[in-house]
Amino acid sequence: MAPPVYSVGQVVGAADVNSWFLPLAAYKAGITNRSNTTSRTADPDLALAIPAGTVYAITCYLSYSTGATSGIGLAFGFTSWSGVSGHWGAAYRVSGDAASASNAGNSGTPDFLWTDFAGSGGQWGAAATPGDSKYHAVLIQGTFINGGAAGTLSVNWAQDSSNATNLGLSAGCNLIARRIN
Repeated sequence: MAPPVYSVGQVVGAADVNSWFLPLAAYKAGITNRSNTTSRTADPDLALAIPAGTVYAITCYLSYSTGATSGIGLAFGFTSWSGVSGHWGAAYRVSGDAASASNAGNSGTPDFLWTDFAGSGGQWGAAATPGDSKYHAVLIQGTFINGGAAGTLSVNWAQDSSNATNLGLSAGCNLIARRIN
């Protein structure tokens, strides 16, 4: 469905305001820790109800900490159901932070941009970061095309390598969907 077109003086109905002018949004108010698992499961906070036959521009910001144990990375993806397609892009630092402050990567180490097709099940190779007691981030953007039934879009995540040390998805993470068609 194309976005509605309005005439001068026309009163905009509540359904259009709620459907077209307000984004769908989910926000993490507190940390969620996971340990000893590489099975990606839905985050309890980062989920959105997506209506049937809609298209959304998606932005997802994930901030996480790996504890002081090396080799724990973040494995992430999204749910998907029949009739869904679209493309996703994720940006993160492959080697993580090796300098003295978070977000200060090795000199000359590039950020990694990764893309995938949502119809493949919404699972990607994991972002791999060192355990260094610092925060790391992943920014995901894409287009979510729901040609089928309504469903719940949620961020699925786990440890990249199973470890007893917690991997924590931090407060402030968010998932935002803006309807574009």
